Formats: sequence, structure tokens, C-alpha cells
Amino acid sequence: MRHKPSSTAPRSKLSKRHCPVVKRKRKQYKDKRHLPLLCIIAITLAALILTLCITLAIVNDIVKSGADDRLYQTTALPPQADCIFVLGAGVREDGTPSDMLRDRILQGVALYHAGCAPVIIMSGDSEHPESYDEVGVMKEYAIAQGVPAEAILTDPLGLSTAKSMVNLAAAGEYDSIIIVSQEYHLYRAIYLAEQLGLDAVGSSADHHTYRGQWYRDLRELAARCKDFFLAPQP
Repeated sequence: MRHKPSSTAPRSKLSKRHCPVVKRKRKQYKDKRHLPLLCIIAITLAALILTLCITLAIVNDIVKSGADDRLYQTTALPPQADCIFVLGAGVREDGTPSDMLRDRILQGVALYHAGCAPVIIMSGDSEHPESYDEVGVMKEYAIAQGVPAEAILTDPLGLSTAKSMVNLAAAGEYDSIIIVSQEYHLYRAIYLAEQLGLDAVGSSADHHTYRGQWYRDLRELAARCKDFFLAPQP
């Protein structure tokens, strides 16, 4: 009498060996289905980066080209104006001006002594002078260089380059100005001044090479783009 083969008999070794192969093929097929999506994402990101770079280049060229013929190097005297407008920079914890700020003050003082304008306006962050008094430090430093106190005015709410320019334009007392800052910064400052209807030239205060300038240059590219699209109106 023959016995029927049991339904629980083990599968052949051949079928076991082939199962992983089938699974691997299915996984490869699923991976291939994701390739078009990854390509679309990569192309989109590349297009966005390219657009950003082109925009930065165009804006940078517009801002700089408009100020090229209005920028005077450190030793060159600009034409006479209504005021010398010194933009603020950092003040150290000990209350002394940073290297950049010191050079800006000294450049403004030199222009004043040369008779380029009858008054100096110091613009910077002194919103809370009890803890940080940028324009106060600037004024005292200029007085120590021989500028009469009555010839120095201050704008304590110059919290940014754009804000400094808006404050000066709102005063309505000065039509022509000499802006004092480092060259990399003057392009944007002159551009903003002109957007506000001010007749502006720039005097470079680059008396030294400043540490970390590469970072300031990169940040300035973004700032030019921001102020180009969000330029304050007169």
C-alpha cells in the first residue's frame, strides 16, 4: 500500500535559493522608479542656485556701477558738501572704537579739517546708550582729534545702513553729503542715498587691511540684494 506524499513536505532547496534573487530584482526595480524624481529634484535645485547666482551678479553690478564715479579713495578730496556723514561700526567692550570704526572717524576728521564740509554727522547704534553708545564713542574720538563739539551732530538711531540714510533724508537739511566708510560698503551706501534723493559721494576709509574681510564681502553681496529689492523710498 502506497503512502500519499505529505502536504507538509519541505520545499526543495532550489526554490529556497531563488527567493532572494526575486526579492533583489524587485528592490532594484523600485529604486529605478525613484530615479526620475531624484533627477527632477536635482535639476530644480541646480536651477534655483543658478538663478540666485545670476541675480546676485546682476544686482551687484547695478549697485556698484552707479557709484563708481562717485567714490573717492582715501587720499583724494571730494567736492565740498553740506555735511560729512560717518557710518558707524563696532565698538569694543572697553569703549574704544574697532579698527574699522576708528579709520572711519579719522577719515571724517581729515575731511573736516580739509574744509570739505562744515559739519560731521555720526550715525550709528546708540538706541540704548547706557549699554552701547556707538555715536557717543565716535563723537568723543573726533573731539580728541581737534573737531569742535558744536561741529559734530549725532544720529543715535542709525541701526543699519538703510536706516542711517532714511534718517538723514528725513531731516531735510542736507542736500549734498560725503559718506565715509570702507570701500566695500560705500557702493551700497551711495546707492541708497541716491534712491532717497540725496546728492552723495563716498570717501574711502580703507587705512588698513581688516581681519575677516572675506566674510564682510560675502555678507555685503546679500545686503546689496536686499536693499536693491527693498530700497527705502523718499
